[in-house]
Order: sequence, then structure tokens, then C-alpha cells
Amino acid sequence: MTVRRSLTITQQKRPIPVTEIPSGYSKLAAFMNLGDDLAVFRRFGRLHTQLLLYRQADIEEIEEELAELDMVEAEQARMQGKLENTLNRSWRKEKDLDEYRVELVKRLRKSMKAYDDELFRFKQKLALKEPVDWQINNIETWMNNQHPHPLVPTESKFLKNKSDVCALRPSSEDSAVLTDTLRTWAQNSFRCLPWMFKKKGNPASYEDPSIVYYNTDWQDGLGRLAYATLVSAVLIAGVIVLFYVESDEGRLAVLCVSTLLCGIVMALFTTAKKGEIMGATAAYCAVMVVFVGSTLNGDGGGSGANKSGSMAKPT
Repeated sequence: MTVRRSLTITQQKRPIPVTEIPSGYSKLAAFMNLGDDLAVFRRFGRLHTQLLLYRQADIEEIEEELAELDMVEAEQARMQGKLENTLNRSWRKEKDLDEYRVELVKRLRKSMKAYDDELFRFKQKLALKEPVDWQINNIETWMNNQHPHPLVPTESKFLKNKSDVCALRPSSEDSAVLTDTLRTWAQNSFRCLPWMFKKKGNPASYEDPSIVYYNTDWQDGLGRLAYATLVSAVLIAGVIVLFYVESDEGRLAVLCVSTLLCGIVMALFTTAKKGEIMGATAAYCAVMVVFVGSTLNGDGGGSGANKSGSMAKPT
């Protein structure tokens, strides 16, 4: 008897390059799977809202039927002079005698569950942030560079309506307008140094020369540096102006304008909460007041005190 022994050779599977995948949704999916920042999809906000309105109307219809049934049963009991025998006072009794109400309650449970599920799913979608411009541009640029295009023209425009698109992974925890602008500036300005900022990416993209990976750490670092420089310049500008203003009225005006600008910068260009904005603005105003009251006026005497002192000086 001959015994055959099977030899199984297990080979490690290599990632299939995107260039080897046939054009279509499969190829687009392979590209979007290369990085978490590429997970950008439509939110379908209008359709979600419309579906919720339909489900809401279904529940309202059942609500009206239950209310009408309550009135009918109450009127029947009143005409019979037996208000204490109203079926709706006992659910156990009514389940055995009123099949119509039981059917309405079953419909209500089913509709309410579907409504609640849809409502909370839509709430989770609304919590997803919109992608920044460079995330959308990466996908659109890659699709436009493919010949043939991965999708037909009518199905390749799902990223055009930015307000209806969500990113499963936002580009940054700090979604302030200024931060995103500075990050984009850093990305576009320093691409001339690829040897310094390139990094090794997904093996599935190695055979595609049009896909280049850049380290996001240097982009965030340069953005934070530019942001700190800009904010410092705005805050220090008020102190510099105060140094050259001599009149009390002018100093008061500079103090008010500087504090207002500080609050505006905090509100528009950061993700600080209302309490944090108020605290930071109050702290800046306090520093400005101390600078006006102490540094510029010596031991606390104002410009008016100096003028009165010069008037009292003996000749």
C-alpha cells in the first residue's frame, strides 16, 4: 500500500497593488483603503431626514387612531353608565377583549423601534466631521489621473457636495479654521523637500508612482508653529502700541480694541469653549491693565498725577 503525503506550502500573501486591480469600484475601494484619511463618504442627510419624517408620520397616524379609540371606548362606557368598566383602565383585560387596540400597539412598537434606531443612527452620522479640502482633493485627483476613470461620470461626483460628505477619521482633532488653513499651507509650501518629509506607505501602493506618502507630523508641527507665531503677534501688538501711546484716552482705546481682538481670535481660530474664551480674554485684559497702570506710569501715578505734580513744583 502506497501512502501519499501531501506537502502544503504556505506562502505569505502579498498586498495586491492598486495598479493591478481592474478599473471600477474595486479599484477605488482599494485606493481608499490605503489610508484612514481617505475614508470619505456621503452622509445622505436629506434622505435620512426624509425617512425620519415618513416614520414620524406613521407614528402620528397610530397616535391619532389610539386617541380616537380611547374616545370611542369612553363614550360607550358613559352611555352604558359603567365608567369603571372602561377597557383602557386595564391592559390585561383589554388584551383579551380588544384585538384592534392590541394590533395598534404592535404596530406602534414596530414603528417606534424603527424610528428610534434611525434617529440615533442619524445622530451618530451628524457627529462625524466634514473632511478638509486636501482629503477630498486626494481622492478626486487620483480618480482623474486614472485611465480609464474608475467610475462612470454620473457616479463619480459623490464628493462634489462637501456639506453632505463626512470623514470617518477627521484630519485633526483641532478643527479650527485657522489650524486647517495653516496645515494646508505647510503641506503645499514644503513639498519641495520630499527627501525630508516623505515616508514609507502602504505596500499596495508601491507600484503606483502617482501615490506619495507624506508624514503628517511635520505638517501639524509647522501648522502649530505658524499658529503660535500669529497669535503671539496679535497679542503682543497691543502691548507695543500701548508703549507709544501717551494719552490716557488713547491707552484706554487700545486696551479695549486689543481685548476685543483677543476674544475674536479665540472664538474664530480655536476650538476653545465659551468659558475658556472668557477666561483667556479676561486674563489678557488684566495683563494689559497691569501694564498700563504699573509699567508705563511708574509707581502707580497716572499721567494726570505727573502733570499735577509738575504744576505744584516750586519755582
